[in-house]
Amino acid sequence: VVTGGASATHGSDAIAGGVNFVMKKDFEGVQVDGEYGFYQHNNGQTAFQNLETAADFTPVPTGSLTDGEHRDVSIIMGTNMAGGTGNVTAYFTYHEQDPVAGNTRDFGNCEFRNSAIEGGPANSLLCLGSPNSNQFVIGISPYSVVGTSFLPYPQAGSSPPAIFNSSAYEYMQRQDERYNAGFLSHVDVSDEFKPYVDFSFMNDKTSVVVAPSGLFESNNPTTADNRYLVNCSNPLLSAQEKGLLCTPAMVAADAAAPGSVNGDIDIGRRNIEGGGRLNEFEHTNYRFVGGVTGDLGDAWKYDAYGQYA
Repeated sequence: VVTGGASATHGSDAIAGGVNFVMKKDFEGVQVDGEYGFYQHNNGQTAFQNLETAADFTPVPTGSLTDGEHRDVSIIMGTNMAGGTGNVTAYFTYHEQDPVAGNTRDFGNCEFRNSAIEGGPANSLLCLGSPNSNQFVIGISPYSVVGTSFLPYPQAGSSPPAIFNSSAYEYMQRQDERYNAGFLSHVDVSDEFKPYVDFSFMNDKTSVVVAPSGLFESNNPTTADNRYLVNCSNPLLSAQEKGLLCTPAMVAADAAAPGSVNGDIDIGRRNIEGGGRLNEFEHTNYRFVGGVTGDLGDAWKYDAYGQYA
């Protein structure tokens, strides 16, 4: 352990110090290790739960639960050779863990912010969500879609809800699966000639889920250039929706020449029917090293090697 000033050897990452691991080069036998674990959490933060209930971010996490299971196993095998002057050691490790989603924790099921940021009193919390859920702006007035009508936004019980809770989709622990394998080998022919060969391999896969995508409100919803155009005689609009979006004259003109007359609307809606956005990452690393080391007289050592990674 070097407690400071190790950058001369290891570069700028070691300004505060470094830890050097000396690998065992004479392991003999077989060693197997295993580990299993999980998280236990009691959702007992009633202040958070009350804020989530008020924001209609249901179901609110309550009660005790266990999740986030993780499993590890490792195997090491080694043997000495050439009268104890050489050794080959091989290893394999496996790690797998389950995800933990934000909607399983009462403190993670919402984006909590200091209410002073939103113009409220200091030292209190707000449970916030995204208006890009079920909001349609016509002119400067926001509406929610309830059934086949545009009703003043927000509307309780509308689908999707008026305020979208993206925190419920966020992972507090990502799913992960990882393999490590390799071997270390060397033989000391003499003090001056010690060839060695090392190989290592790693494969890691992880999945991440974030909130569903969709149509998002423009930065300036009052500007028609940033809005979506909907033809006034569109058969998918109810009479009530047409009445808010277009005048009767506009509807008649568009019916005579479909697509010629449009109303403009700013839409903020999540594609919750399709579920969250899934991202999958996979990394594969391998490294091969072969070389020779030894003594050059009483004062010098050499290490000549080649590596590919």
